[in-house]
Amino acid sequence: MGLFSLTDQIHIPIMARPEMTPAKTMLPKIVDPRRLADQGATLKGSVAAENLPRISQDAVPLSEVQVELAFTRGDQGRIGVKGFVSGQFELMCQRCMDTVVTEVTQPVDLVVVWNDDQSRSVPRELDPWEVDEQANLFELIEDEILLALPLVAKHPVGQCQPPKIPEQGIPEPEEGRQKPFEILKELTKPSDK
Repeated sequence: MGLFSLTDQIHIPIMARPEMTPAKTMLPKIVDPRRLADQGATLKGSVAAENLPRISQDAVPLSEVQVELAFTRGDQGRIGVKGFVSGQFELMCQRCMDTVVTEVTQPVDLVVVWNDDQSRSVPRELDPWEVDEQANLFELIEDEILLALPLVAKHPVGQCQPPKIPEQGIPEPEEGRQKPFEILKELTKPSDK
């Protein structure tokens, strides 16, 4: 049915460090946050780039996105989601217009809510994740990566050269063609009357 169950969780490998050890388990698109929180589950795995189409509009994922998310039930019965998403992305440097590789590791610390009223009641220090009964995990991962990508991608200072602009010079006016300001000059001369 596409849901992540407790028996599936047993086979998920543990990652030593998110940026060094790729996950082998592909994460599900749809999850049930209540059930995961009740089980105290931690999702560890990866998501293929083709499952994250909004990221592909701004950046080219160079590999699968690594994810680790722990679901817990905290104060006042709130469901919390804590962990990280990470990956390498190719962006266009805005200085030299060449590609620049950016590594992103974005911490995730959210509270699951089911409507706007609950979103407004979440304390300011917490970020709400509004979901239906089932939650789209891929959309959450896309949101977190998009928040982490730089607004203006660029190489570190000194590592890129500005684009070369061809030297074309100023074209010479064609023979027999009048220049526009010469015509205006003629029109503004006082007449001899």
